[in-house]
Amino acid sequence: MASVKSSNCDESLGNECAISISTITSPEVPRQGTIERAITKKQVKNGRAKISYYYSGTKGYFREYCESTTIHGFKYLSEKRSICERKRNAQYFALLCRYSQIYFYDSGKLSNDFNKIIDQMKLNLSEYTEECQVGENDPEPCENLFQPIILDEGICYTYNMLDRTAIFRDEVYRYKDYHKNEKTVNWDIDSGYTFNDSTPDGSFLNYPNNAYLSGYENGLHIKFRQLASELDYFCSPNSQGFKVSLHAPHVIPQLEKQFFQVPFGDAIMAAVQPKMTKTSQQVIKYHPDKRECYFSNEKYLRYFKQYTSSNCRLECYTNYTAKICECVRFYMPKKSSTDICGMSHICHFTNRVQMQWNSVLKQKETQHSATNQNDTSFCDCRRSCVEINYEVQLSQYAWNYGYMPLARFRDKKKESYRYARLSIFFKEDFFLTLERNELYGPIDFLANFGGLLGLFTGFSLLSLAEIVYFLSVRICCNFRLHKFWTGPKN
Repeated sequence: MASVKSSNCDESLGNECAISISTITSPEVPRQGTIERAITKKQVKNGRAKISYYYSGTKGYFREYCESTTIHGFKYLSEKRSICERKRNAQYFALLCRYSQIYFYDSGKLSNDFNKIIDQMKLNLSEYTEECQVGENDPEPCENLFQPIILDEGICYTYNMLDRTAIFRDEVYRYKDYHKNEKTVNWDIDSGYTFNDSTPDGSFLNYPNNAYLSGYENGLHIKFRQLASELDYFCSPNSQGFKVSLHAPHVIPQLEKQFFQVPFGDAIMAAVQPKMTKTSQQVIKYHPDKRECYFSNEKYLRYFKQYTSSNCRLECYTNYTAKICECVRFYMPKKSSTDICGMSHICHFTNRVQMQWNSVLKQKETQHSATNQNDTSFCDCRRSCVEINYEVQLSQYAWNYGYMPLARFRDKKKESYRYARLSIFFKEDFFLTLERNELYGPIDFLANFGGLLGLFTGFSLLSLAEIVYFLSVRICCNFRLHKFWTGPKN
């Protein structure tokens, strides 16, 4: 092997040029291209070494940060574990991200087993209520007063609502003991209470429960509580608390449309003033198009036994959803054979169905009549002839639960709870009702008509008798006596 220094190499290359040339085994002088390729390979190798150096340094620096940081979960990323275990830890950590989203593309339609899932996931009433009190009675667990019910916001709890057998028809699907109570119902919206049953002391058994007196001390008082660690600010970032809806006992509430908030740390006092509208029996003979209302047993609903405008809109919305999506949402009334819309339907449900539904309602307002049975305007959800609504006047103040009497003796574990209080009571002992009556009946029409004629022309009943006489008796007598209806011929 001969070691020869090339005259073409620049002195500035130093040892790199000498080492490259020392690999030549031929006495011939190497070409310029061979030297350039050798230099390029060496530079690439050195570049990779520099990248590897920076990567190892960054990796070690990140490991040092993970071991010393106070953020939960980062220390697991720096441990020397298998790749599969690291990926699993990263997935667990990703679930904590605020804006993480999970898409379920394979859940198009669900069976009735979906109710079992939400039943297992629900919070028991005892977990977020401390006690309830009705009037001057002793406080008791809220489970004795409230029953679970599936609404548009999920599983809620209702008080003083009619049993599901009194609201829904027999073919409507029912799940377990939801919306069920064993109390005897002796009330309906048309006739009110029917006092048939009584207790041994002579008092009547009324359900729904009624308040005999108004005022704060005769109302319903509920104490809410919630673990601070279980609050989910992503569900409702602006406010945390409970939604409350006041409605008639025979109406299915919709919390997405009508509710008021009970935030944590506050006490809410709700003074209720009922507004009841009735319709006289004289109006029943008129067609619904003229009186613009339906009685509770006048219009047939597929899922509900009694007609209300709210129940009618819910049923119409359910039918429209089943027509578009071939399934219904989990809270809608349905038959046992109807599927429940899964996540893939829910994702576009709001945008598609809601927009079409709103356009249909606008079209109904402009047309004022149902001419096409394929359109949802055939729902014809007029207002009820007999209805009751509640106006609520809210008062809110900060509730310092920690300064209540005997609060210093409470369990220390309760310090991790957040509390709220709700008091609902009637504002006055009595309330005024409105009644629909016919504005002008036959007698009223004749009286007003005769009064106007008498005022301006002197017309009276005697004048009417004169007209009848000249048009009947007088003509007959003239024809009989004079053989001519006007009398004797001159």
